Amino acid sequence: MAEVKQDVMYKKKYLETIANLILNNEQLSDVTFVVNKKHYHASRIHVSAASQVFASLLNEHFANTTDKELVLTNIKHNASLFNILQYIHGIELNLTSMSKLVLCELTHLAERFKLAELHDDLKAHVSNIKRFKMNSVVPMLNTARTYNLTKLYDKLKEYVYQRAEQIVNHQSFLNLKYDVVIDLLKSNWLYAKEIDILRAALNWHDENIMDVGKVNQPNNE
Repeated sequence: MAEVKQDVMYKKKYLETIANLILNNEQLSDVTFVVNKKHYHASRIHVSAASQVFASLLNEHFANTTDKELVLTNIKHNASLFNILQYIHGIELNLTSMSKLVLCELTHLAERFKLAELHDDLKAHVSNIKRFKMNSVVPMLNTARTYNLTKLYDKLKEYVYQRAEQIVNHQSFLNLKYDVVIDLLKSNWLYAKEIDILRAALNWHDENIMDVGKVNQPNNE
């Protein structure tokens, strides 16, 4: 019987090593993203190839200027953008060690920049989170509601109902999405002092109603 030839595959983390050298290296990069006044240097080719949204932004930007700096807005946590750039450059992300606040914003940014595989993986990871903290429960509620992560949303509501008095008096209550606020306030399980619930609802209204009859549904980040 003739010997069947097999391809010899050689794999090494060489590309990731190179990517680590390029990312955030001012000399080797050819585009700089500015988020909250912090600069992140990147490869235009990598970014454009990974995301059509980024490609369009960069093409429009460089059509009007030779300035390497491009300001990105509506990003609260700098780490969220840096993780996006790491993913694009082929660098591993440690989702386990990432804060829940960053995880939630990263999930929204993956959708914003149309990174479909990352977005799906993040939703799957976030869905399996079982422990919650007061400082991150609101963005997690918003994220679960936005992407129809029903099991996670139900677990989060249970967490909220057990700590209703803390939640309605917590500053982050103001950042809840409109439909999440309505869902919680309509529930028979939100046990807290009526005055506290009323105050929370009024404060949310004052913070989020921009014009008469126009509801501002805040970002989930």
